[in-house]
Amino acid sequence: MIDMHHISAYVDENFHKKFFTNVTMKNIRILGEKISYFLTERQAYAFRFSTAFFISLIALGLVYRLRILLMIYTDSAFTISTRPLALFFHGMCNESLFSLLFALAVFLFVAPFLSFIQHRTIKSAIFAKGILILLLFAFLYNTSYHFWVSMNTGFTRDLLFEALATTRMDEAVHFLTFADALFFIIPIVIYLFVIFRQQFPKWQLRIVCTFAIFFMAIHNIISIIHSDQIENSIVQPPAQYTFLSFFEKDNWNTTETFSNLTSSSDQMKSIALIDPRFVNHRIKPTSAPLLARSKEQWNVLIIIMESIGKQYIFDTSKGNPLPMPFFKQLSEKGLYFDFHYSTGNTSPRSIFSLLSGLYPSPRVQMFCTKPDVVVPSIKTYLGESYDAFFVTPGSLDWFFPKGFLKNSGFKEIYGYKEIPARVVKDTYGKNDIDAVTFFLQRLEKSKNRPFVAIYYSFAAHWPY
Repeated sequence: MIDMHHISAYVDENFHKKFFTNVTMKNIRILGEKISYFLTERQAYAFRFSTAFFISLIALGLVYRLRILLMIYTDSAFTISTRPLALFFHGMCNESLFSLLFALAVFLFVAPFLSFIQHRTIKSAIFAKGILILLLFAFLYNTSYHFWVSMNTGFTRDLLFEALATTRMDEAVHFLTFADALFFIIPIVIYLFVIFRQQFPKWQLRIVCTFAIFFMAIHNIISIIHSDQIENSIVQPPAQYTFLSFFEKDNWNTTETFSNLTSSSDQMKSIALIDPRFVNHRIKPTSAPLLARSKEQWNVLIIIMESIGKQYIFDTSKGNPLPMPFFKQLSEKGLYFDFHYSTGNTSPRSIFSLLSGLYPSPRVQMFCTKPDVVVPSIKTYLGESYDAFFVTPGSLDWFFPKGFLKNSGFKEIYGYKEIPARVVKDTYGKNDIDAVTFFLQRLEKSKNRPFVAIYYSFAAHWPY
C-alpha cells in the first residue's frame, strides 16, 4: 500500500527546498541588482574620475619615457643608460603600476564622498580639482626630464627648495618649448575627454589596460634575459621619486656642524681651508712673484665661463686641434692656477664665491640668491671710484645672485631682458656674440676711469 504520510512528507520537503531556493536566488539577484545600481549610478562619477586619472597618467608617463628615449639616441652626451629600450620598458612598467595604484586610491577616496553628493555643481568642482592635480603631475614630469638631462638626477626635495628660492614662475613659463607643453596638454585633453563624454566605452579602458599589461610583460621578459639591475632611479615615476626624496635622512640635517671641530679650533678662525680634512698637505703649493703695489688703479676684467674643466680644455689626445688656443696663450703669459677646484656645484654659488672670496653656504636653500644679502664683493674693496657693471646673456631672475651684486656696489647689471641681442633657439639665453658686442660698447664708456667689468657667458652653460 502507498504510505500517504511519506508522500506528504516528501512533497513538503521538496516544496520547501524549491521555495527557499527560489527565494534565496531571488534575494541574491535583487542584492546584485542593488550593488550594480550602486556601482553604476551612485559611483559612476567616481569610476569615471579615477579612470580619467589612470588613462591620463599612462599617457603622461609614455610621453616622458619616449622623450628620454629620444634624448638617449640623439644626444651622445646623455649617457644615462647603456640599454635604452630596457630602460624604456622598465620605466613604462613602473608608470603603469603607479597609474593603476593612484587611480585606485582616487576611487577609494572619492567614491564614498561622491555617493552622498547629488548636486552637479559640487561634482563639477571636484572634477576641476582633478585638472589642478594633473597640472602638478605634468610639472613634476617635465621638470624631472630637464633635471635628468642637465644634471643626471631627478627632481628632489633639495632641488625643489632651491628652485623656489631662485626661480620666478613667469621666467620658467617663458622658456617652455613645444615639447614641454606636451606634458601639460596631452593628459589634460585625455582627462577632459573621459570626464565629459556621456558614455565611456569599456573597450577603450580595456585597450589601456592591455597596453599597461604589455609593458609589464616585456619588462619581465627583459628582466629574465638580463639579470643585472637596470638603472634604479630613472625608472621610477617622477612623482614617486620626488615624494620619496622628502624622506631621505640627509635632507633633514639642516645644521652646518662638523663632529670634530670646535669653536676654538684654528679652522673656525680662518676663512682659508687649513684643516687636514680639507687640505692635502702632501701637495706643496708653488709661489708666484707678486706685482709690486702701485698707486695706479688697476682695471679689473673678469670673464666667467662654465664647463671648461682643465681635463679637456687643452686636450689633444685624440689627434684633435687644441680646443682653446687663445686661452692657452693667456695661461702662458699670465698666472695660471692649474690646481684650482670650484667652490660650488651650481652657477649662483660659484659666482658668489668668485666675487666675494667666501665659501658658499652648504645648505640646500641658497643663501647667495636672496635679495637682501649684504656681503662685500670685489667692488666693495675697490671702492666707489670704480665703474662696476655685470653683463650676461642669461636671465637675472633664474638662479642668479642679483641681490648680492646690487647690494655690494654693482649698480649696472644687464641680463636677458636688458641686452638687445638675438634669442638663441632651444636655450635659455641670448646670442653670446651680440652680448659681447654690448659688453664692449659698455666697456668703451669706462675708458676714462678705472673699472671692474664682468662678463658671464651663457654659451658654455647647459644646454650649450
